[in-house]
Amino acid sequence: MVKKKVLIQICDVVGVRYFISAIDAQKVHNQIVTAFKNDCGVCLSFKDCKYLTGAFVNVMIGQLHDRYSGEFLKDNLFYTDITEDDKKLVDISVSNTKKYLSNKTAYDLAWKQELTNM
Repeated sequence: MVKKKVLIQICDVVGVRYFISAIDAQKVHNQIVTAFKNDCGVCLSFKDCKYLTGAFVNVMIGQLHDRYSGEFLKDNLFYTDITEDDKKLVDISVSNTKKYLSNKTAYDLAWKQELTNM
């Protein structure tokens, strides 16, 4: 059985064409989680995006990797209307999130040591 897919127009959710704010990204993230809870897949539309930051992507998508398996996200999270450059940014963000989550304790310790040495 094919799951119903919900289309989330990021621009409509955040109300601007510049995808920068972590607060706005959290709004999109919350809609994704709601769709997943309702047993729906999600197609994120980047239509009309003029600027996308890694911080926005990390909040919007990165948190999902701490909550859902990579297989689940592969089967249930899709992108449309996204430029090649923005897709690369999403891919890099997801890759970095996976690396961090694979050894959270070591990354956190290294960051703490780095801050101590400043």
